[in-house]
Amino acid sequence: MTKLETFHLSDNSINGSIPCEIGNLVKLIMFSLSDNQITGHIPHSIGSLTKLETFYLYNNHVYGLVPIEMVNLTNLTHLDLSNNHLFGNLPPNLPKGGLLQSLILAENNFQGPIPVSLKNSTMLFRVRLDRNQFTGDISQSFGVHPHLVYIDLSFNRLSGTLSPSWGECLNLTSFKISGNKISGQIPHEIIELPKLHLLDISSNNFVGNIPRDFGKLSYIFQLNMSNNHLTGTIPPEFGGLSLLEVLDMSSNNLRGEIPIQLENCIKLNSLKLSGNQLSGAIPFQLGNLNLHDVLDLSHNLFIGEMPQQLSKLMELRELNLSHNKLVGPIPSSFQSMTGLMSLDLSYNYLEGPVPGSHFFQEAPLEWFIHNKGLCGQVHGLPPCHQSWSTSKGDEEKQHINHYLNCSFDMWHFTYLIFDNWNICIALL
Repeated sequence: MTKLETFHLSDNSINGSIPCEIGNLVKLIMFSLSDNQITGHIPHSIGSLTKLETFYLYNNHVYGLVPIEMVNLTNLTHLDLSNNHLFGNLPPNLPKGGLLQSLILAENNFQGPIPVSLKNSTMLFRVRLDRNQFTGDISQSFGVHPHLVYIDLSFNRLSGTLSPSWGECLNLTSFKISGNKISGQIPHEIIELPKLHLLDISSNNFVGNIPRDFGKLSYIFQLNMSNNHLTGTIPPEFGGLSLLEVLDMSSNNLRGEIPIQLENCIKLNSLKLSGNQLSGAIPFQLGNLNLHDVLDLSHNLFIGEMPQQLSKLMELRELNLSHNKLVGPIPSSFQSMTGLMSLDLSYNYLEGPVPGSHFFQEAPLEWFIHNKGLCGQVHGLPPCHQSWSTSKGDEEKQHINHYLNCSFDMWHFTYLIFDNWNICIALL
């Protein structure tokens, strides 16, 4: 056994703890007990495995501290301890050898600073430290990582500002730092990353305007900047993000109108702009999008009527236009939105009948409360009066008939004048 190089027993329902004798396998290169029922601590003897390159212990029930002896694993390239019950500070020199390529410590209870040695780990291509309690200045924890493809630092307690050096991670495709205390403005260097597919900076303390350079992120498909303190308007350059599928800028301090250029985001599946100070009319061009998931424009200052073109979003699952200043009736064409599972039009100035489809008639009252005068068969709404029985099309028909009657009366009046004039001439 002392000559064993590979120990791979993943996904075997193994329980119990790792024996201290593991340190006798001094030629071990690969060790994996992931996806089991392992408990207990990581033994200190693990530091004797100086040839170890891969150490996988994820998806178990291991608890306690990471032993400081792990800094002796200078050949380590892949370390995954995620989804356990580990806690405390990490050894400050982990990893010591600078060869680490993949570091996955997500979903534990680690705290304290991120090891300073990571700043010089230039071989890193994948990092997941999310869902822990790491603290410290994010700008001091990382350097330039030219091979880095994926990093997730979400849901920690990191602070500080984003360093421009992130712009030198030219292979970065996913950058996730949501749920921290990171502040300052969004650096332009990040926006110029040529391969960025996913950017999630939500639930932080970012300030300032949204840079217009976001239009350069030609490969981005998911962009989440929600729950920050961003100001200014939504740049029309967002219309150039032709691959964008998810856009969330909710819970900021954005103002102005929704740029009509968003209709060019032909792959957009979810659009969330709630909790801002956006104003003006809801652009009818939003009906030209391919939204299947969510359209949330609630808690803003939108005015005017709901555009009928939104009814073209027949596969949309959730529509929220509540807490605005919308007026007029609910378009009857909304009945064609057969994919709707959730609708909220409350806290507006809407009036008139609720559409008669089964979806609307069976809807809860909460979707329609605090409006000017909605009526219909929804339980809790008053029945519609006779004045609302005429459809909008009938009203337009009445306007046309009124115009024709006026035109006929004018022609008849003119005929009488000329006829009387001819009589006068004959008498002379």
